[in-house]
Amino acid sequence: MTVQPVSGDATPSAGTFESLLQDCAVPAFYLARVMLGDAHDAEDAVQEAAFRAWSRFDRFRHDSSFRAWFLSIVANQCRSMRRTRWWRLRTAGELPDGVLASHEERTISRLRVQELLGELTVAQQTLLYLSFGLDLPHAETGRILGLRTGTVKARVHRLVKRLQLAAGEVTP
Repeated sequence: MTVQPVSGDATPSAGTFESLLQDCAVPAFYLARVMLGDAHDAEDAVQEAAFRAWSRFDRFRHDSSFRAWFLSIVANQCRSMRRTRWWRLRTAGELPDGVLASHEERTISRLRVQELLGELTVAQQTLLYLSFGLDLPHAETGRILGLRTGTVKARVHRLVKRLQLAAGEVTP
């Protein structure tokens, strides 16, 4: 999604910013939720990121993706929140439980996967969410996280293999 100048202006209007932001609000919230582990903290992070994006909107490169730009601001805000002294005193939340399958084998493998997901770092959970939750291309995921495309591909591949092993879908 790219921003087109409104009525010949070099800077898009507040209405343009609002409509672009509205398209990204839900993915931004879920990204923050994954990174912070708490819905209230996620709302705060997205709100602060929206303020920062608005204040820097004149620096936005209009030929690039607004979604990638805004999600990177959200990710940076979440990282900043996690670096604060207050955050270190809190305990991190867990990913929400998935719906368990009715068959015993599938239930056991899902529990193994959930356990493994709980053991992943926030960075790994974020990578999986951007790749599979939002279905972003590796290049866009890399721009959001500040990683090279090859690094994203390799990390996603390793994480998927770990999850497949935990689920018993592949052998080592």
